[in-house]
Amino acid sequence: MKLRIFYFFFCLILVQFSFAQNSYPFYKITDESDISISAIANGGYKYITVNITNNTNEEILVKFPSGGFFNNSISSEQDLVNLFKKTLEVPSNGASSITLSTACANPKKAAPRTGRTNWSFGFDQKIGILLENYHSNRSMVELMTGAENHSTSQKRHNFLQMFVWVYYNADKKSILNFATKYIFDGDRRAAEIYVDIYYPIAKLFIDNYKRF
Repeated sequence: MKLRIFYFFFCLILVQFSFAQNSYPFYKITDESDISISAIANGGYKYITVNITNNTNEEILVKFPSGGFFNNSISSEQDLVNLFKKTLEVPSNGASSITLSTACANPKKAAPRTGRTNWSFGFDQKIGILLENYHSNRSMVELMTGAENHSTSQKRHNFLQMFVWVYYNADKKSILNFATKYIFDGDRRAAEIYVDIYYPIAKLFIDNYKRF
């Protein structure tokens, strides 16, 4: 009995300690003089690595929400959108890094060059909500759009890339070309059937969602 009571209070201490830990959304870190952030392109649009330096005397948590935005200062290159919510622990007076899965916001622009570091950071809450709803209700999305298109992390990544393009008003042809290459292994006819069915529905839903 005494052991159980001791364990209970030990757990309470751990919980209090975890809540005492400071947390920061990555897109607001530039306001913190003792915490710095940098990002480096990995080549292409699918990933970006973020480095956090913590010059405080406390460990911190850095949150990367779905919908977090990496704005590329090179106007001819793509901005990137974080697809999966992540959290990074950064030790006191130390540094940590994390690689995020991203989608490009505009298929008409070139992919960021490898090593590109000139990013500013933001957050699009509305697309973040939609991305989180996908993750929370994936079984329903699979039922409606085909489970085979969500069966691996790479397939989910590709599906969400198309979704991001629809949200940011990419043209249907770009989405069709992407679906042909990355989802239907070059079968353009299969891609056309799929896009013809789901693109109008997704576009209508997203256009209505943006009005609220």
